Amino acid sequence: MQVRVKSGQNISEPVSATEFKTFVGYSGTDQDSLITSLITAAREFLESETGLSCVSKSYQCEFDRWDMISDDLSRIGYNGYDDGWFRLPFSPVTSITSVEIASVATTYSQRGLKTVEIHPDTVIQTGTTGNICEVEFVAGEYNGTMKNAILRIVSDLFNNREDNVSDVSMSSLSFDTQRLISGLSINTGF
Repeated sequence: MQVRVKSGQNISEPVSATEFKTFVGYSGTDQDSLITSLITAAREFLESETGLSCVSKSYQCEFDRWDMISDDLSRIGYNGYDDGWFRLPFSPVTSITSVEIASVATTYSQRGLKTVEIHPDTVIQTGTTGNICEVEFVAGEYNGTMKNAILRIVSDLFNNREDNVSDVSMSSLSFDTQRLISGLSINTGF
């Protein structure tokens, strides 16, 4: 599976530098560019760690037949195709823009509310070059718990900025922040 955020979108972060400075009680403006970059890094980390899209974005996803999940594992590979479902990698899904097999639009079935799986009505055949399922969808919505997690991640990074932390990792975060992140559910968003 390959997934990417569609280019050309204007993404506004769910937390502003002003909100963060209020959260930590910092009044200076000399660190605003650092804070802004830490907010983006924190959001991207939270999205990759949880599978939740913190802000509404359009995604493009390509699946091949090996990315399918199946209700009946005995049927995988039966007659050269699967009868499984594709799980969209980010939630909460707010809309599905298009589903195509080998660049041809197809109808599909859908299940799930926030975590969405689709089942194209066209079969992906084995041994056919370029026979992939392409899905465009929109995922993300405002959530207070995610916003709180971003504020805490940025606070941890900002308070430890002397350590030259270039990447966010669970081990670099405080225990309380780790617990908040682990409590987020991709099914409900909180």
